[in-house]
Amino acid sequence: MTQTSVLQRWAPLVAGIVLALGALYLVTLVHAAGETLLAGTLLVVTALAAWIYTSQRLYAWRYLFPGIAAVVIFVVFPMLYTVAISFTNYSSRNLLSFERATAYFLDETYQAEGRSYGFTLLSDGHRHVGRFEDPDTGEIFLSPELDLDDPTPGPVAAVAAQADPPGLAPVELRELIGLQPRLRALTVTMPDGTEVRMSGLRQFGPVQKLYARNADGSLTNRQDGSGLRPGAGGRACVPGQPAGHRRHRPPGPGPPALPRLRCRRTGPAPRGMTVAPFSPTVSLDIPKRRPGRNQRSKS
Repeated sequence: MTQTSVLQRWAPLVAGIVLALGALYLVTLVHAAGETLLAGTLLVVTALAAWIYTSQRLYAWRYLFPGIAAVVIFVVFPMLYTVAISFTNYSSRNLLSFERATAYFLDETYQAEGRSYGFTLLSDGHRHVGRFEDPDTGEIFLSPELDLDDPTPGPVAAVAAQADPPGLAPVELRELIGLQPRLRALTVTMPDGTEVRMSGLRQFGPVQKLYARNADGSLTNRQDGSGLRPGAGGRACVPGQPAGHRRHRPPGPGPPALPRLRCRRTGPAPRGMTVAPFSPTVSLDIPKRRPGRNQRSKS
């Protein structure tokens, strides 16, 4: 037996074993990353490939298998994966640590009741001044020179003015959009004492923080009075797990109970991924209605 014949005999077998081991290693890595459905799909495709390409009875399927495998991986699997994650709390808003999740809610704002002002940013290329106009009376208020290079500008006080300062013109829309993150952090005190913040691209209004932190770590919604509590005793929820919602009512009469978020653990969290114990989207556990006296008599 020549050396060439030996290579022709054993080369396909060795290549098949190497490919199979590589596929199993890839399946293990995907499963360790928490993608069980994808790992199972890859394992099924690998097993079918090993069976088809080693069986003489399935020789004809060797020409059809690449197309079938591509359909399963790129068409069937995405459909099943989308349906699976639609029943979970898996989203970019949940892939946060406890501190970042709390900061996310504390940064949310809402427009409170009060007077809003039309806003125009005036500039000469170096200086920036805010112009505020009352839509009802037409009064004009000007802010002092703004330091928009500071990412966290301090509060400023606006004063009444008769006309725009000379040498300043409204900035272009593109520049205003670029400065919007800095302007949103700006708090302006009007002459009547009210504080306004940027509520639109060309509008300032009484904007307040949506959530307030309580002493026990929970957050209270200032707009509707609801609340958020750390789920599962402060533990982090695993990405993709179902998010529950339950009501916690203290004994005795009082206001409506605050919602208490919780999560159910089924395994360890994937490595390299941290999630928030607060879940922005929750499902409601609605208690079943007890049958009345008439229904009991009929039954």
